[in-house]
Amino acid sequence: MSECSKCKDYRKCIGKEFYTYSDIRFCPLQVMWLLENLDTLLAGHWPKSPDGSTYIDPAIRRRASPTHAKFEKPCDIAAEIEYRLRRTGIEGKLLRAEVIAGLTYELSKESQNALMYIKGWRRKRVPYKLWLAQRNYYKKYSKK
Repeated sequence: MSECSKCKDYRKCIGKEFYTYSDIRFCPLQVMWLLENLDTLLAGHWPKSPDGSTYIDPAIRRRASPTHAKFEKPCDIAAEIEYRLRRTGIEGKLLRAEVIAGLTYELSKESQNALMYIKGWRRKRVPYKLWLAQRNYYKKYSKK
């Protein structure tokens, strides 16, 4: 398994079956994993490890301070994913449906566009339609 904090290029990454809170960098593989587990995150729980261990990320298990509850981190991640999905409109809904259906390696072009907009440590500042137009323009004229 790869170390997510040291991964520099998501295209070379093989991904993991399970991510801890400290692993989350919003790369495309992590975004798809988060979309698969969005309902669990919205409930305020971090998904269980598939290897059967009861390990929970220490940042989630213990409260960092008396003013923060342990369900805050999963809810924060879920809220961020939902916000980014809402900005993509119908294509974000299509992406979520395809990921839940298990089509992660056969995403449609619209879903791939939404995934590329959602990925990244920070939110994109430009609206989705403008970002898509800029991306298509760059693809068209960068080949010359």
